[in-house]
Amino acid sequence: MTELDDLHSVRWEMNDEGGGSAFVFAYRDETLVQQEHFFDSLDELPDHLAEAIRKDGGCFGSGSTRAEVSAVMGAPDSVVFGEWVYGRSGVTFGYGTVLDIRNVGGDLRVC
Repeated sequence: MTELDDLHSVRWEMNDEGGGSAFVFAYRDETLVQQEHFFDSLDELPDHLAEAIRKDGGCFGSGSTRAEVSAVMGAPDSVVFGEWVYGRSGVTFGYGTVLDIRNVGGDLRVC
């Protein structure tokens, strides 16, 4: 990817598996350019782009899918007996959606 001077906007879409596409509009040498990215996980994207998508995703809550949690929080620090662990907090899924949220460390962006 060519280095960009300033991120203008990002339009993105994710599927249930956590992959998707992102269309980036940014300035390079005072010219607005567009780049397309297709990904299987946000972790494959450049850090500044993944962070912009996560911020745009905002928060998650009970009933959110794994892809929605991943879009907001990124990959878990670890997975312990099916619970996605972020710092001292964790998210448990049942039938593909958030069943329980344990936000002990305040590490999660919960709606």
